Amino acid sequence: EHHLTMAEVVQAALHADTGLRLAAVELLLAEKKTTTFPSTFEVDALKGSLAYSLSCAAPDGRNKLLRSFQRLLVRARETVRATEREAAKACAASQSELDRVME
Repeated sequence: EHHLTMAEVVQAALHADTGLRLAAVELLLAEKKTTTFPSTFEVDALKGSLAYSLSCAAPDGRNKLLRSFQRLLVRARETVRATEREAAKACAASQSELDRVME
């Protein structure tokens, strides 16, 4: 049984083989929770792969990589929205508590 290290996955994300590169990017971006902000590691790995992939000649590979990048941006957007909702709820609860104490 062999487990990939993150270094191996990052190396695969920069590989010349388009299929391997895209599979590695998908693995790097795999996150069950859509409201978990992408880590610095994920963003850095994608930036490296994106820069390399956009210079490659295969348009299909570039398009698939851009779709992965879009999913990462959607995840970031949804995380911000969820955080804003939680902050609004906390603010309303604090204001309600303050109003109760001030009565």
